[in-house]
Amino acid sequence: MLLKVFSPTGVILEKEIEKLSFQAVDGGHTFLEHHADYISELTPDILTYFVKGKEKPLYIACNKGVLVKQNEVVFLSVRWALLGNDLKKLMNIMTETFQKEEQERREFNTVMARLEAGLTRGFISLKQKETLYGKE
Repeated sequence: MLLKVFSPTGVILEKEIEKLSFQAVDGGHTFLEHHADYISELTPDILTYFVKGKEKPLYIACNKGVLVKQNEVVFLSVRWALLGNDLKKLMNIMTETFQKEEQERREFNTVMARLEAGLTRGFISLKQKETLYGKE
């Protein structure tokens, strides 16, 4: 089975594998060769795969993505992915990355709330001026 991992910057991985385990929105799955075709949205997680002829698993840490299995090819499309063989290290990196993304999301939401409040105050002020002076 061929695993192809894509990100917006290009192909991250293209490797012959024997087995792939992952977490999707509909639960955990493991693919072996000749499994049925499949498509699903992935949850942020660490995927585990085994390269043909190797006993040790390898890992792909990724955020949300889409996984498609068609015939003997598995396509994985994600915003970012990190490959490695040290599960603990990848888990730490993912935790740090998600915390950073969460902080950025909170800061963005705060800025947007301030902008919305400013616009609302501006419209209220205009409406009050219209009421006081009439429409021009």
